[in-house]
Amino acid sequence: MKTTLIFVRHAQSVAKDLEIVQGRGEQYSLSKLGEEQARKLAENFKDRKFDRIFASTAGVSIGSD
Repeated sequence: MKTTLIFVRHAQSVAKDLEIVQGRGEQYSLSKLGEEQARKLAENFKDRKFDRIFASTAGVSIGSD
């Protein structure tokens, strides 16, 4: 059986626009560019079937759903 792993980094957050290094502390939402990146990612994967999805609990990851 073939296993394929796909890693996707979260979309850009407002912290990037503010030149803030984001860690586990404060949570920033997606920037307008990040929202567009998330939409494009969703469009690229809309017809793909996944057995499992693992995601971070970081706000930018949740905002990318």
